[in-house]
Amino acid sequence: MNKAPSSPLQGLKIYDEARSAHLERALSGGMTHRLLYRKASYDFDAELARTSGSTITSLIGVSRAVFASDVQCVELNEPLFLRAIPLIIAAFFGGWLRSLCKGNRPKFVTYAIENIDMAAKLSSHTRVPSPIIRVMCRTLLRWIFSCFDRVAFGTQSSKRAYEDLFGLLPSNVEVQLFPAIEPLCDHCELAKSQGQVLFLGAFDDRKGVDTVMMAWPIVQSKMPGARLILVGKGRLSQEVVEWSNAFTGVEVQIDPPRRQIHDALSASVVLVLPSRGSVRWREQVGLPIVEGLSHGCKVVTTRDTGLAEWLREHNHIILASADDEAELAEAILAAISAYSDALSVTRSLPARSGRLDAEAWLWRA
Repeated sequence: MNKAPSSPLQGLKIYDEARSAHLERALSGGMTHRLLYRKASYDFDAELARTSGSTITSLIGVSRAVFASDVQCVELNEPLFLRAIPLIIAAFFGGWLRSLCKGNRPKFVTYAIENIDMAAKLSSHTRVPSPIIRVMCRTLLRWIFSCFDRVAFGTQSSKRAYEDLFGLLPSNVEVQLFPAIEPLCDHCELAKSQGQVLFLGAFDDRKGVDTVMMAWPIVQSKMPGARLILVGKGRLSQEVVEWSNAFTGVEVQIDPPRRQIHDALSASVVLVLPSRGSVRWREQVGLPIVEGLSHGCKVVTTRDTGLAEWLREHNHIILASADDEAELAEAILAAISAYSDALSVTRSLPARSGRLDAEAWLWRA
């Protein structure tokens, strides 16, 4: 593992959209930086933003901030986050002006987890043939990628998506893979309830909650003592609640507090998240999967998550798709039956957060 820098670095983090997780990271660790953002996400904590000194900005404000500063490092959104391209170019412009006028340029870095076929996605939106879109994307996005100094990939799937689009990655950019896996949760005691299965995520088709509901009667018929907890919120919330009323041993928690989520994770032996990818969306990592692992859960998911390769290598169950309820039921039953204890899962986890390792590498002097 890479070690964190021995001394703090002054820098800027400039994101198109700020989430509470970004604010929490801005307050943690030994590195000091200021977070600038174009807009706040749905889970934005205004008080946390004030405490961390994070501020909203504009494209002109981004260029001005990079130019006026003497920071050594600027972290930006990744190139395949297309909505952030104007902001990325604004930051590059500020760096170019600073180099021209002051003779020094900051290092530009990014953390990449997007794993979709971007040309196919844009073609589906625009109806422009995919080969034409691919040439356009390769030209513009490869140039943007080449303007970075370091790129840390959070999944092998993301690295492959960039290589599939660009061909060889630009040789002037340092790249390294840091699997987006977290260590054992140090806030919880893992008291597992045998046969307890947890679905954690948005109640919508993309996360496969519909297939979980169709698979569960099969699971319960073959293992009557199995329990299912569904935690989340979303478009199908009412349908999920109404469905659960027909079963014993099924519990629904709509948008509970974090402590309650940790409790559900700590007690469950299996985390099921049958993500359903499409040409326009694919699970980049799957935070519920990461949290399930850090709480000692066996994971049942599909190949449509960026962590599918890591999970397969570490004996979790990966399905071809989220559309076969019988296959999902058999996978859940197999995961319950094969579960021994939390240690069988947590022994494969890193001692330190993959995201923090990536950050230490990106921001090193």
